[in-house]
Amino acid sequence: ERDDINEVFLFGRSLGGAVATAAAASAIAVETGLKGLILENTFLSIQDMVSTIINKIVWLNLGDIYDTDFVDYVGNIVMKVIKPFIWLRWKTKNRIAKVRVPILFLSGRIDDLVPPFHMDSLYQIATAEGKTFHNFEYGDHNNTWQEFGYREAITAFLEKII
Repeated sequence: ERDDINEVFLFGRSLGGAVATAAAASAIAVETGLKGLILENTFLSIQDMVSTIINKIVWLNLGDIYDTDFVDYVGNIVMKVIKPFIWLRWKTKNRIAKVRVPILFLSGRIDDLVPPFHMDSLYQIATAEGKTFHNFEYGDHNNTWQEFGYREAITAFLEKII
């Protein structure tokens, strides 16, 4: 029999962070006594990610030819066409404020898939007491966990709560 069954934390990275946030924001999380949430390189929403990717594609193809206003205009038109077809929402930005347990944000600052401003924004939106943010200067989307201080940040977060 385990004596640590009431010391449950959720961890999510990228899309897993959206799923973990949804679980942590639910009534079940409160009822089960969830202790904390750890997010790594998580996005604001699927729509925000699609918008980011569309803008990169438009800029790569038109950025050297046309002025900024026109390129932005094209990106907005493409998003309006695509938006109705995005049926997966995963709006982390709408759920993060409902999380009532401490949250650890682990952000790779050179993430070229999920822009770091997504994590910055989630941190700002979060209202949980005990929220903590750690930057990893050379962390990208797939290697933040290898950065110096990563494990120590998680350990310190867990020790503070348990």
